[in-house]
Amino acid sequence: MSTGLVFEKADLEQFRTTRDCVECDLVGADLMEANLERAKLEEADLRGAYLKRANLGWTILIES
Repeated sequence: MSTGLVFEKADLEQFRTTRDCVECDLVGADLMEANLERAKLEEADLRGAYLKRANLGWTILIES
């Protein structure tokens, strides 16, 4: 994935099963109000990501 992605109000719960975001690049991504509950973001690069009001319940963030 490229930098600066916009997931405003996005539902990223699918990453829990698809693992599409393992080691993904979310540098500078706009994740405002994104539902990240149960998303697997293992080794994802979240530097500078905008997480205001994001739902991070049960999100796996390992070595990010």
